[in-house]
Amino acid sequence: MYIYLEGCAAEDGSITAPLSSAVVVYVVNYCAPYANIFHICFVDSNTWHGSISITPEAVQDLSTSFIHAADVPRMVQNCVLPVIDDTEACMVRCGLCCVVRHIIYPCHEWALKQGDSSIQELLGFREGSLKACSEVSGWTKLCEVELPDTVAELIHLFRQNSQPCMLDIPEDLMKFELHFDQEPLLHNDDKKKRLLLKDIISDFETKIANGNDSEINVCIQNFFEKRDVVCSHGNMYYRVRTLQERENTKYDNFENGEKCKFGCSEKKLIKWCAKCNDRERFRCKQEKQNRNYSRLEDVNTALTTLNLKNEGSNIVINGDIGTNFGERMTNKTHLLRTEAVEELRMYVQSLTVKDIVYEHTYSEGICFTVADIILFVYTYHMLEAMNFQVSQLLECLPNIKKWLSHVQHLPRMHQTSNKYGFNMTALGHCISGENGTLNVEFTIPAVTLIVEEDTPEIGRSAKSKQRALRREIARVMKKVKDEKVQPTLGQHPCGRSVQIAWPAVPHEASPKCELPEKRVARKCEQLENLATAVMSIAQSGDVIVDFCSGTGHLGIIIAYLRPDCKVYLVENKERSLRSARDRVRQLSLGNVVLYQCNLDYFRGHFNVGVCLHACGVATDLVLQQCINRQAKFVICPCCYGNIRNTHLISYPRSQQFRDRNLDEKDLTVLGHAADQTEENIDLQEQGRFCMNLVDTDRASIAREQGYTVSLCSLQPLSCTPKNNLLVGTR
Repeated sequence: MYIYLEGCAAEDGSITAPLSSAVVVYVVNYCAPYANIFHICFVDSNTWHGSISITPEAVQDLSTSFIHAADVPRMVQNCVLPVIDDTEACMVRCGLCCVVRHIIYPCHEWALKQGDSSIQELLGFREGSLKACSEVSGWTKLCEVELPDTVAELIHLFRQNSQPCMLDIPEDLMKFELHFDQEPLLHNDDKKKRLLLKDIISDFETKIANGNDSEINVCIQNFFEKRDVVCSHGNMYYRVRTLQERENTKYDNFENGEKCKFGCSEKKLIKWCAKCNDRERFRCKQEKQNRNYSRLEDVNTALTTLNLKNEGSNIVINGDIGTNFGERMTNKTHLLRTEAVEELRMYVQSLTVKDIVYEHTYSEGICFTVADIILFVYTYHMLEAMNFQVSQLLECLPNIKKWLSHVQHLPRMHQTSNKYGFNMTALGHCISGENGTLNVEFTIPAVTLIVEEDTPEIGRSAKSKQRALRREIARVMKKVKDEKVQPTLGQHPCGRSVQIAWPAVPHEASPKCELPEKRVARKCEQLENLATAVMSIAQSGDVIVDFCSGTGHLGIIIAYLRPDCKVYLVENKERSLRSARDRVRQLSLGNVVLYQCNLDYFRGHFNVGVCLHACGVATDLVLQQCINRQAKFVICPCCYGNIRNTHLISYPRSQQFRDRNLDEKDLTVLGHAADQTEENIDLQEQGRFCMNLVDTDRASIAREQGYTVSLCSLQPLSCTPKNNLLVGTR
């Protein structure tokens, strides 16, 4: 299996490469010795900004080679590197997160044969770590797009001869820092905490019943200390909430309208106030917890004092002062221990799952995942570019500092880092502050995030939280009417002759092979509308790309009906592509290539772009891909309510709509209203009108680029509520 990375050999034996290549090489080393199935090809392009140096030690045990860009296989040239070319699976995978995940999969299979089942744990719960694409997940976007770009900029900046005297900490670094302020989210959290609580109570009762005096003292004194659960790559940590913390939660409700010291409302807060840069409330909360110990903690302190051999010591228990206790040491210790045990036993009996607190130790919560490896490589190279003299920067990023300190000491990370050639001694001194700091003052910017009411936090899903409120729809509809914006409708290129002779189609090329009977008829109607449109505009020898192909229903029927054309299936979900691959093999279709990647990572030439029900922004990404390649298109949009501005797409799409004073929020409201198109609902007619408006905006941007576009409907309309079809030629 071949991995293609950007990189070129330097005179000293090192490899000059972008951060993405460094991450992949590190992950391959981390998975050793199970990663011997990979051969790494470094492709020389010399077009990187903020490149780093991969040491010779990092690749000395790996199978590597260096090739020119012109010698890269054609199928790989269609994608942005890094890429895995899996010839056996007839699949090309690209994008950093996708490639890293699919280094782990075969390594796990190989490790299982050796009795090691730990590799797959790097993918997290249900193998979900960095699984969602960057257009859907704000977390994937941070790890794959934003942070590497930011770190590359910093590396480039600090390699220049003139360094700034003052520098704002980049927004993306602050996002990572503030991400640790969020409580870790776990699936089936209640069940897991109940098991931990059961173990805590059982362990406590056993030690109190069977332990000697010393063991009981240790049990009491350490009851609220951090506990751990042993895991393969990094332990999980949790603790029991103190009585004072429990009491504080009755009054400290940070989720319901609390204001910062500058009076900002909760709607302007994302774990801190981005407007006034207020993290003080968290610091004050921590200081309050440290100052206000519960009565139980006072007893524990007294026990510790009693164990010291200082004859003049004084202790305070419930307001009583004990002095000159040397002669009464045994009796007093017994009384205090009895009181502490009873106090603690009562508290233990009152514990609930809410009193179990998980530590946000790792980037994705309580478990070490491949995301920690990726972010560790970024962070190391950023600090390396600053000669590890960044103690002042790390003081501004306490969460990252704590995470970095922990991760660097994990056995497998430390071993891999040394093998890779990282200077772990310098990194350790940097974290401890021994290396000093540069003559650069790092400052937290006054406004780190543009905080809106519907701005998503960094999480697995970055979908907008805005809802199509009735008054907003009324406002936008009035604006549309005042600006005289009207949908422009056309006809299907085949008129009403959109039928396919399904009985003559092999079972594996028909939806019947996968879908339940009640869905087959409507799916066939959808497919034949798009397939006949494609066949009417495609020419022999054309490359047809089925974007967001899913399990390949559309692409496979097109490939079967047009064997004279090459068909690419582009999809980012592994499970869907596996199903498509199996069907392609059963049909022996030699004109199909499968790509697992995000839409924007596919850079190949094609003649016709198609997609059936691409969700929200994905429809516009497909349309933009077709416009950029001057390709014809057949697009059936879906999920209008999910359209929103991204780092690649902004709304309105067309100049025509911008000239009519429609803005992003207007299009978002229209999109939400457009999702109300199901039959037999009061808003069906309004929803269809809004759907036509959104698609008219899409048709308009294509017309502005020289296309002839027809906005028509699938036949019959009942085949799907989302039944608009955009057909563009030039």
